[in-house]
Amino acid sequence: MEITASIDTAASITPSSPQDNWDALKALVQDIARHVSRDRSNALERPYKRLQRKRNRICRQYSDPRIRAPLLHTIEKQIGMIQREIATNLCLRAGKHWREQGETSAGYLKRTIASRSIKKSITSLINPITNTLCTDPISMQTAASSFYAALYSCDAMDSASINSLCATIPDSNTITDADHDTLQQPFTIADLLTGTHRTKFQSSPGIDGLPYPILNIILNHRKAAQLAVKMFNDALNLGIFPSSWLQTCICLLPKSGDLSNLKNWRPLSLICCDAKIFTRLLNQRLMPFMNKIICLQQSGFMPGHFIVDNGMILNNTCLIAAETSSDSIALLLDQEKAYDRIHPDYLWSVMHRFNLPTNIIHSLMNLLFSTQIHININGHISTSSITQQRGIRQGDPISPLLFNIAFDPFLRSIQQDPQFTGFNLHTEAPSPTNHTTSDDISVPMQQLFPDIDGLAVSPDTPASPVSPSSTPLAVKILAYADDTLVYLHDTQDFHRLQTAITMYMKASNALLNYHKTVATSLSGKPSAACITQRNVAFQNLYDSIRNAIALHSQRNLSIRGRTTILNSLIYSKLSHVLRLTTFTKAQLLSLRSLGTSFINFRISPRLSFATLSLPRSAGGLGLLDPLSQQQTLQWYWVCPLLLQYLASPAFPKYTTPSLSVLTYTLSWCYYSTVLPHFFYYLLFPYARHRSWFPQSPSRRHSYLNPITNLQSCLSLFQITERHNLYVDAVTCYLFPLYDILLHSPPTTNTLYSSSFIPPNLLLDGSNVAKKLLVSDIFQLDADLQVLRVRSSFQFANHPIVSQRVADFINSRQLLFQPFFAQQCFIAPRPALDPHQLSSLRAFCRSIFVPPSSSSSRSRLPLNSIRFFKKLRHNLPSSSFSLSPLQPPQWRSFWTLAIPLAARTVWYRAIYEKIPTRALLHLRIPDNHPSRRCTICPASPTEDITHALFSCPPKLLVWRYMYHTYLSASPSIYDVDLIHFLQQTLLCSSPLLDRDPSLSFNELSIP
Repeated sequence: MEITASIDTAASITPSSPQDNWDALKALVQDIARHVSRDRSNALERPYKRLQRKRNRICRQYSDPRIRAPLLHTIEKQIGMIQREIATNLCLRAGKHWREQGETSAGYLKRTIASRSIKKSITSLINPITNTLCTDPISMQTAASSFYAALYSCDAMDSASINSLCATIPDSNTITDADHDTLQQPFTIADLLTGTHRTKFQSSPGIDGLPYPILNIILNHRKAAQLAVKMFNDALNLGIFPSSWLQTCICLLPKSGDLSNLKNWRPLSLICCDAKIFTRLLNQRLMPFMNKIICLQQSGFMPGHFIVDNGMILNNTCLIAAETSSDSIALLLDQEKAYDRIHPDYLWSVMHRFNLPTNIIHSLMNLLFSTQIHININGHISTSSITQQRGIRQGDPISPLLFNIAFDPFLRSIQQDPQFTGFNLHTEAPSPTNHTTSDDISVPMQQLFPDIDGLAVSPDTPASPVSPSSTPLAVKILAYADDTLVYLHDTQDFHRLQTAITMYMKASNALLNYHKTVATSLSGKPSAACITQRNVAFQNLYDSIRNAIALHSQRNLSIRGRTTILNSLIYSKLSHVLRLTTFTKAQLLSLRSLGTSFINFRISPRLSFATLSLPRSAGGLGLLDPLSQQQTLQWYWVCPLLLQYLASPAFPKYTTPSLSVLTYTLSWCYYSTVLPHFFYYLLFPYARHRSWFPQSPSRRHSYLNPITNLQSCLSLFQITERHNLYVDAVTCYLFPLYDILLHSPPTTNTLYSSSFIPPNLLLDGSNVAKKLLVSDIFQLDADLQVLRVRSSFQFANHPIVSQRVADFINSRQLLFQPFFAQQCFIAPRPALDPHQLSSLRAFCRSIFVPPSSSSSRSRLPLNSIRFFKKLRHNLPSSSFSLSPLQPPQWRSFWTLAIPLAARTVWYRAIYEKIPTRALLHLRIPDNHPSRRCTICPASPTEDITHALFSCPPKLLVWRYMYHTYLSASPSIYDVDLIHFLQQTLLCSSPLLDRDPSLSFNELSIP
């Protein structure tokens, strides 16, 4: 009530300005919160100490327990109430504390680890003026103040350079005047409350000391909310702010390098939370418009832009460069203090060119470039302030967008320069000179179908994306925030890049970090990238994960907590690497082994990876598999590739910036005069012959080939084995022979299962047979529209092998996949169109529509990992794990309110992974010569039931617990009690009517 009345009173005072009143209100709330917290702490501490003294006095005076117990009962009850309140306050202060959910919260675990690395004290700093090493707080503050005073002071800028850069932004890439009304709408109290809810409550407050939860309380008061709305709209329309918004405190975060050099510290601004609500709301308004007009080459901090697209483009260009021995190089540029050097006049000019509303530009300029900065060195905050004359403060929600706006003209100056070549795909990897058109393929097909007049079988429409285009597909520059990669074709490109960099530096005060700029050969010449380097990089990654596991192994965690740490913290290092890097299967399995060993730390016998990787509802822990995870992450590109091939209306929604380069690379590397589309190479394993795809990347460049990962992803679907798949005869005709054959015994027809021989064994692994097409063995019966084995192979390319294959087919020794078998029998089917094209659309469509469809799948984005996992869930699994519990029982098990260590033992007992004497004798007979129980040697063997329940001394304990806490019945047979305990272990015990008089009334039984 006190704080409510004070807020209403403060908000009602007629001030000189709403901004001063808002600051006064915040100061009042801060003072009240501080005093209430202290008074409440003292109010609990004083009676707690008084009750403890009274309890100690009673214990000293009365030694007889019969007299002492009644006297202590009331006092201890009061002490317990105070202790519970203190504990509750501590939990609230800690946020999400380490209790039952501590090991299941990835966010909590990550914050506890991150907080340790952030809390690094500054031991010494070099004064940039005197070049002396400072170690005491005062001298270090002086050094930091000198450094940042120089950093935030403007240098001269060139107006002509600003005009030239702004001219690169076309009128079509600006905000329209009609959109200004949307951007300038007044803020409402609902907007402000949304701003407090959509933030991290762990965010550090600014100099006012008020976190988001306190601001939320203030904004829920009517008078304070009215004042806040007035103040926020003044900030939007007039650029007038409370004085607290114009003061920040810089906290230094360490970067790599010598930490005595202030350049290797990142200045993070601690901004008042209400100011961050304002810039966050402004960012939310601007982002939908700016996301459409910021150039696609910028992938940093823009919705729908993903840094892995830059990585995929780089991998594809490196692959093409290696195959063509290109002389092009890539230059990695690094700016020094990129955010901190943006000139205000340059930023104003660029925002004005993008046609941002004038009042928003004015508001941002006043907010950013009038800030008074104090510096925090090891908790010592400087008394004097520094005025920020240039630079975008890091830690502000709108700063990433403002930097992208400022950096956009430089990216355009390279990308739109017609004299800058970059990496032109049509020049570096031109279309094959003997490019086959649809007419070329239709000629032999007409000869194969002599009875059908006018039949022209052509490849799919997207068969040759490598055909010449009026607009060359060139990659010139890629960026992730300020990290930039530029493609250079020759010295002319280098000189034009120098000109663009110089112009950008003159316009914006930017400074290129030359000693961190790196040049690399795209083709690997003379000795850049190779398999050895890939292996060295993997070893570094392996060592990093192993060291992280060794660090976390020292923590006393349950298997659930270990899984959370492994999936969320340790394996998070793999996510980006697995998307873009081609590792061998053995390397990925070694990473899997590391994770399995971490979960099984000090556990014997070990839990298998097959069990650990199952979902928790199926009896596992949901442990990630690096091999499976790499396949899953490729769905980001496989999905739009499939949608593009299917000409789906959903394709524009799921396309990626790297898709055009990826499609070109696929079309160029997997061009074939025999098979009409690169999807034959991706979908069908036996189509991957260099005789059919002569331009496929060589083995020595396998470490560069990102297509290998795409193949691995598509191989999971086993599309040729699906039964409900209709493929027309024309498409079947162009198939590789081995892809239409069964390679494992049929499951639907047991007649041929016992005598089945795989084609590789039947044909003695003939390489010639693997190069045969269906058209080499079959011909089309035009009247019946079925495929029949040819009667003669006199004019075949390989007559002897073809005849041998035909004999095996006629004798039913070679069996067909279901989709092909239906084309060999007379049955009603759609009539062949004389102009019908060969198409793989049926196979691609079957990937999105698995046999067991689910209505919930349609609500997920098609390119999401969850959607892909649902598709995989419907695939037949080769390794089926029989879980001892059903999903409802597992859900009951994971929700039990029991200690984490006890859950680990229980989980192991369910899977019988307890080191009993019988098991130890079986595995280590030398160390354990007997299987008898050490407690009751009379027992013949100690199995899992005996070790946990039926051993007589242990059974007495269970009996006591049963009668004390579970049932007051006078007696229960040993057999019935053991059976009850076994059922309880499996979370399937019968319900008991517990006597209310028993201890622990809220005790639950699974």
